[in-house]
Amino acid sequence: MRNGEQFENHDYLELMEDGEEFKKLFRLFFRAIGTEDTVFAAVFEEDSALMAEKGLAPEMWNAHIERKYQGDHCWHVWRQAIYDFLQLIFRESAGNNSREENFGRQSHNNTI
Repeated sequence: MRNGEQFENHDYLELMEDGEEFKKLFRLFFRAIGTEDTVFAAVFEEDSALMAEKGLAPEMWNAHIERKYQGDHCWHVWRQAIYDFLQLIFRESAGNNSREENFGRQSHNNTI
């Protein structure tokens, strides 16, 4: 059993079986976690490894943005994540496709 298997909805994992098809479904795939999150850290890392295996890691696919924020599984982290996520989707909907440049971040997998 995978860590976190008690969480029933794994539809996205099934979609990842075909990496190219997965890429067609998502113009943006944003993932975030706190650096001290003990609730989902193992699942986050397992999913990262699976995504790399399927060619969907941030360094392999522009639309995959991954963020790590100082903190644990709490509102402080989620508030930062939702703010950053909203910046990405609203800039994209405004017709600007250069997400990373406009996001003000240098790398896909950094700690904020």
